[in-house]
Amino acid sequence: RILVVTPRHILEQFQHELWTRFAIPLVRLDSEGIQRVRRKIPGNRNPFTYYKRVIISIDTLKQAGRYRHHLEGIHWDAVVIDECHNLVNRGTLNNLGNVCQSMGELEEAIQCYKQALSLDPRDAAVHCNLGKCYLHAGQLEKAEDCFLSADELAPERVEPAVGLGRVFKNRREFDRAADCFQHARWLDPSCDEAENNLGTIFLERGEMEAALACFTRVLERNPRQVEARFNRLLSLPILYGSEDEIEQARQRFSRGLRELAADGPCN
Repeated sequence: RILVVTPRHILEQFQHELWTRFAIPLVRLDSEGIQRVRRKIPGNRNPFTYYKRVIISIDTLKQAGRYRHHLEGIHWDAVVIDECHNLVNRGTLNNLGNVCQSMGELEEAIQCYKQALSLDPRDAAVHCNLGKCYLHAGQLEKAEDCFLSADELAPERVEPAVGLGRVFKNRREFDRAADCFQHARWLDPSCDEAENNLGTIFLERGEMEAALACFTRVLERNPRQVEARFNRLLSLPILYGSEDEIEQARQRFSRGLRELAADGPCN
C-alpha cells in the first residue's frame, strides 16, 4: 500500500513520473474522487482502502476533520511526501529526532534537532535533546555547549543540570559533576537520574555511606529501578568490616543479582 502526497499543482506530473520511471500506477484522489469511492462501498468502510496505491494533494488532506480518522485507521507500507520540508514544524522535527536517537541513529537525530533549533533557537528542550545526542556520540564539548544554552534559556529545568553533570562525570571532573547533580536534586528532589549519578560519584570518591544513601533514596521512590539497585549492591560489601559481615554482604549481593536477572528489563 502506497500513499503519495504532493502539492495540487504538480499532482498530475508526479503521478506521470512515478509511472514512467518506476512503473508504479497511482490512482488520483481528490475530494470528489473520495466521494465517488464512498458511494461504491458500504458506509462503514474506509475509502482509503479501496485502492492500494493512491496519490492525493496536500490541500485535500488539510481537511483534517473529514479525512483524519480514515487516514489514522489504515496502515501504509510507504508514504511519499513531496516538499515535506514545508510541512514539518519544530515539534515534528524534535519528535523525529527522538525516534532516531532511540534507534541509535545519532547523526540523523542531530540533524533533526539542528533543524528544529533553526526554527526556534530558544527551545530549551531541543537544546537538551541535542546535547544528549552529542553526549552519546562522545562529543563532550558540543554537549556542554547545548546544556549550557538550555540552562541559560530555562534555569528552572532539571535536564540541563543533569546533562552538564553527565558531561563532567565523563571527563572525570567529579567535583563539578557533583555540583551539577546536587543542583539538579535541589531543582527536583525526585530526580532519580541526578540521585543515581551523585551516588556513583560518591562511590568513585570512596564515600560509601553517602553513596548508599543516594541509592537507597532512589529505591524508596522506585523499588524496581535497576541502576540504583545494582549500584547499591556494589556499595554494600565495602561498608562492612568484619569477616561475617563481608560474607553477609556478598550473599546479599548475589541474591540481588539473581533478583535483577529474574525481574528482566525495567526502568
